[in-house]
Amino acid sequence: MGASAHVLLDKYKDQVSNLNILEIGAEPLFHESGDGSTKYFADFVQSNPSATLTSIDLNTDMYEGNIEYIEEHNLQRINCYNTDYTNIVEGKYGFIYLDNFDYLPPGCETDDWCVRQQQTYIQEYGVECTNENSAKAHLEQAWYLQDYVADKCVILFDDTFLIEQCGTHEPGFQRGRNNGFTYPESGWYGKGATAVPWLMDNGWTLFETYAIGPRDDWTALCNW
Repeated sequence: MGASAHVLLDKYKDQVSNLNILEIGAEPLFHESGDGSTKYFADFVQSNPSATLTSIDLNTDMYEGNIEYIEEHNLQRINCYNTDYTNIVEGKYGFIYLDNFDYLPPGCETDDWCVRQQQTYIQEYGVECTNENSAKAHLEQAWYLQDYVADKCVILFDDTFLIEQCGTHEPGFQRGRNNGFTYPESGWYGKGATAVPWLMDNGWTLFETYAIGPRDDWTALCNW
């Protein structure tokens, strides 16, 4: 995505109960752009003694080759698939970042990068990379993590947007720009498409959302 959602931790850090960070969906520690979420959180922990980081991803490549960096930053890493981390996650988290199980912008399914992504999910993970499965995975995570949120917690979903807001930050946005796909006039899309409404129905408040358009968007909720 264009806007780096994970850097919002610095914005929210004084509003949450603690700085225990849970990330589900890591990025390579030395991301080509230099601003991957896992490295950002690890650096944040190093400069904030009260902070901790638990990073979960099914792909071991996200962490391999950087063991020294991981040890220096006291990064707890867990390799598992979606909600298979039952009985591994523990404690209470003040900041939860959910950016896993890829969302494919409608209309782009035949693009080369989308085809490669779909093949990878089938061949390596044994699951179809569909937007329905992406939303389902994030909903399951949101449900499961309710026992692990601090009294004041922010859950941040990357690649999640309310279609009514697309264009509010970029007037030139066109709903049909994705290979002719036309979005409806309302509704949630992206990784948190079903998780966000479920959370709001269960006492969470829409804290902040940003939506230029698909792949450049995020949504944060809080429980106070």
